[in-house]
Amino acid sequence: CQELPFLVALWGRLGPLTCQFKGGGLDKPIAIRPQKTPAGEGDRYAGLALLDSQIEIRGCTLQGLGTGILVLGANSAPLLKGNLCRANSQSGILFRAGATGTAEVNVCTENKPSGIAAQDGRTAPVIRKNQCQKNPGSGIAFADGTGGVAEENVCDGNTGCGIQVSGQGTAPVIRSNQCRTNEQHGIGFSGGAGGTAETNVCEKNANAGLLAQGRGTAPMLRKNRSRGNKLH
Repeated sequence: CQELPFLVALWGRLGPLTCQFKGGGLDKPIAIRPQKTPAGEGDRYAGLALLDSQIEIRGCTLQGLGTGILVLGANSAPLLKGNLCRANSQSGILFRAGATGTAEVNVCTENKPSGIAAQDGRTAPVIRKNQCQKNPGSGIAFADGTGGVAEENVCDGNTGCGIQVSGQGTAPVIRSNQCRTNEQHGIGFSGGAGGTAETNVCEKNANAGLLAQGRGTAPMLRKNRSRGNKLH
């Protein structure tokens, strides 16, 4: 049989979707109506799981699942653009296991723990021009040795930090983001993290605008604007 260049898995309690996929011969919107899968209480899965994929996913609404969009594998480099991820229990968009790719102009709101997250070493997505709002954790989170870039995102009204960077070897570039009215810090580095934060605006956060804490935590901070935060 012909080997497909990507895998899209549809799991969980997922209603009808209209998504635009590009790659593998798919170049127009497709209506997806997966069957509802019985699940135990609290047992929810990813809406879209991409393994070793380079396709584009646009215009999906993923709500009330485990992870909204899960991107796995060192050969995964999809473009996720213009999607809405709301009220998912394991992040709106999650990059793991060496994945790269781009998340751009998505809206990620009310997801636990984070709107968009990158985990595991060698994972290095580009997270650009997204709106990450009212998530019970952080708007955007990098952890466990990840890299990548977060730029020109708006992270506001999150219960944690606007952007959180944690763990030994974690070293993304955090550039030109707006982190406002978050209940922790605008941008927080901890647990031995490094990386760079430059030209960000952090204002009206309940703690610090920018914070680096913990032994070995050593980011480069330059040309950021911090104002109106409870802890300056």
